[in-house]
Amino acid sequence: MAEYIDTPFAKTAILVFCFNGLVHSLAWLALFQSAIGRYPLYKNEASHKKLKEGIRQTFYGFVAYIAICLLAFWYPVVALCLVTASWLGWVIVGLAFSDREART
Repeated sequence: MAEYIDTPFAKTAILVFCFNGLVHSLAWLALFQSAIGRYPLYKNEASHKKLKEGIRQTFYGFVAYIAICLLAFWYPVVALCLVTASWLGWVIVGLAFSDREART
C-alpha cells in the first residue's frame, strides 16, 4: 500500500486495506462463534465468560471496521489513520486482557 499512498490510486489501495481489516475482524468473529457453538470448546464457566467477552470486543471492532470502510470512500487518509489507531487499540485491549488474566 505504501507504493500507492502518494499516487492517484491511493484511495483504492486504502479501501482494499480497510476491507482487509473488516474481513480479518469477521474471521475472528467466526472463530469465537465456533468456540461457543454447537460443540463448545470451553471447559468451565470462566472460559465461557472469557469467550463471550472476546466476542463482544470483536463485535465492536467489526462495527468500527464497517464504519471505517464506509468512511474510506470519502476520506481515505482519515480512514487509514483510524485503522492504524485501531491497531493500537487492539494492543491495549490485548495487554489489559492478559494483565487481568495474570492477576487471577
